[in-house]
Amino acid sequence: MISSLIIYLELFIALFFLPGFFITIILGIKKFRFLLSFALSYALLVLTLLPFEYYAQPITRWQWCVLLEWVILAALAVAKTFIYRNSKKVGPHSLCSRKAGATTPPAWQAGCLPRLERDPALPVKSCRGPNFLRGLLNPRLLVPLVLAAIICGYLVYAGPYLEIPADAWTHASWFQWHKYDIINLICFPSGLSFQSLLWHQTLSPWCFNPWYFMHAWLCHVSGLAIMGFLHVLTFVNVTVFLLAIYYFGLFIFAGLRISALTKMMMAAVASLFAAATMGNNVFAYTRYYAFAPAILNYVLFLAAMAVIILWLRSNRWRGHALWIAPVLLIVTNAIHTQEALFVFIMTLALSFVGCLGLCWRKFFNIARYGRKQNVIPASLLRRSKAPGCEGRKAGIQGRKLLIPIFMGMTKWKDRLAGRSFYGNRWTVREWKNLIMAGILLLVFFAGFAAIRHFKPGSWISPDMIMPHAGLPTEPVNFIFRNLIISVPENPYLRLAVYQLFIFYQVVGCWGLFVYLLFLMMIRRFVKLPYLIAGMLIVPLLTVFNPFTTDLIVRMNQSAALYRFIYLIPLPFVGGYLFVHFWGKAREWFYRMRAAPEKSVSPIWPRLSWLNFAGCILVLAGLIGLIFPINTAGIYAPYSKIYTLRKIPAGNDYRLIYDLGTIMAKYENKVILTDGWTSHYLAFYSPKNTYCYAKWLNSSNPENEPPEPYTWEKLRRRGLIVINRRNGDLSITGRIAKHWPEDVLPKVSRYYSFEAQHYLESHPEKFQKIWSQDRITVYAVR
Repeated sequence: MISSLIIYLELFIALFFLPGFFITIILGIKKFRFLLSFALSYALLVLTLLPFEYYAQPITRWQWCVLLEWVILAALAVAKTFIYRNSKKVGPHSLCSRKAGATTPPAWQAGCLPRLERDPALPVKSCRGPNFLRGLLNPRLLVPLVLAAIICGYLVYAGPYLEIPADAWTHASWFQWHKYDIINLICFPSGLSFQSLLWHQTLSPWCFNPWYFMHAWLCHVSGLAIMGFLHVLTFVNVTVFLLAIYYFGLFIFAGLRISALTKMMMAAVASLFAAATMGNNVFAYTRYYAFAPAILNYVLFLAAMAVIILWLRSNRWRGHALWIAPVLLIVTNAIHTQEALFVFIMTLALSFVGCLGLCWRKFFNIARYGRKQNVIPASLLRRSKAPGCEGRKAGIQGRKLLIPIFMGMTKWKDRLAGRSFYGNRWTVREWKNLIMAGILLLVFFAGFAAIRHFKPGSWISPDMIMPHAGLPTEPVNFIFRNLIISVPENPYLRLAVYQLFIFYQVVGCWGLFVYLLFLMMIRRFVKLPYLIAGMLIVPLLTVFNPFTTDLIVRMNQSAALYRFIYLIPLPFVGGYLFVHFWGKAREWFYRMRAAPEKSVSPIWPRLSWLNFAGCILVLAGLIGLIFPINTAGIYAPYSKIYTLRKIPAGNDYRLIYDLGTIMAKYENKVILTDGWTSHYLAFYSPKNTYCYAKWLNSSNPENEPPEPYTWEKLRRRGLIVINRRNGDLSITGRIAKHWPEDVLPKVSRYYSFEAQHYLESHPEKFQKIWSQDRITVYAVR
């Protein structure tokens, strides 16, 4: 088991990180290498997989192709590294060389060599390499290692989220289907088309999916069973996801004028906030969706956004490896379309922020120059001197706000007015934001028109929001226990209530508190366009946009509308606020301790205590509102803590773990048991046939056959499982209403005492092979 886990981890690193890391070395990319290493490796695997799937080639050929790509990239990366090192050794001297006959100053005078090479009189010990221990204690390495240790420690305590009957079991069944129905067939399934490969995940889960195939293939190669594979997969996916949040946070906060350590702490706290608050209802994104393709697809989204943001910031049309963004967009769509829409919406929001900043700067310059001087080019006023044109001068004077913009676009700088407004001309960066916003808006409305054409109907109607869309059919509480919200009959109010309820259900009280602080301190976030776009523009483009709601409902995806709220960067804003107020609390605390006894103003100590207490209250709110509240007239149950806690043994896979271990020893058997037990036993022994026979609950078992089988057909190959081990009530099911809370306590009702008495009273026909804690297994003789 341990060796299989090690093999799986080694293969995961070798396939999901090293190829992309080699590509960054070859291309000389040094920014956000963690994100690009994973994203490019993942993209390379998927793009390599698609042609083999399309032509139904043997799986071994794909394996050899992946190995060949890995060897080629590794060789090129090593060659590039040696070439760079050699050029670095020779480069400074060549840069300092001059023409023949010219006096060549020492290299250190030319500024080409570091100080250690400038003066040969320096001690030799100063030329040694960096201290190894100091390198290990470097915060750039230490902070992510501590963060990874915290994540792994939590996962060791909590384990995988396998509460019965959560959606995680559905994803596990898809892993199993790919492992036993595709990989064991040696070849990829035939009849696939590129349309099905790129859009299959939105149609039906029971078809080929690169996400499930690759992890099932790693499980098969490493020799792991499905239940053991789910544990290590949780570690891998959650750790990679939260580290990606950390490194993307470093990229977002890079422009702040604070210390590097403070930026690292902000990014680390943002990662922890993402683990504790990101998700819907009571379902934590990092744990509940640990087996879903969305969790690592979100890393592809972050990598694509890092490339796009860097390109939008620059004043060049080319460069910054922009080609990576469309490649990641294609791969993201091939795995899970949701994150491809995330890239589209966030890019549109960033373009809007850039356009708003453009308008603000232009009109600010107009107002500033207008106060100093009212200069209008003479060529524009020349026509106003003609007879009968006296009114035109006043018209031009009234439209003088548009003249600087025109002059900036045309780069007019040959006259006094041109020189005055020369700094107001449009830059490449501004043009890029404007063009990007226009193109994406055209794409959005073109898609809106196309979907409305193929699926016509009323734009807003009482049947528009489906019952399965998450809108409660009964009145619910909104934060305060006495504040009841019911579903209105008016379709417009119904849509508004639905959007507000979905928003609150996802962000919870913690998200509303962060929003309040964000709006109060919005001036501090002006230099962080990603946070401005995510907090202000994204909600208006998605959940509070009737056009988007109409599109989602017409595509029969109304239940997925809440997923767009995952775009809102609440964890990053929360991380910034937490570190900021922590530093302010320390500052005010030290000021109070260092304050002189005789202060200049008698109110100074009171202000210090008030500021310190305010900072402590904000920190308490950022931590305390993560937890559910059910006291003092406040009822806020939408907390992710319910699915982050360790699941009780009566609600998850441990309930029948001993039975599954016993059944894993048998193959090619026909097992009679209830439908719930048979579904979960299939993960332990998938090579058996499971059947739910009504005979198990029969009041006259002696005269009724175990249909669809007979006792003769079950001889020596039939196993009968009597499971009377009831589970506990599900708190998650009661609050989220995603499944009934009493699923497990009613398992014993599927078995009658008459059937069990019949099995025990006929030892010549049935042999008891295992019994423990209200579960008994009989073999048909």
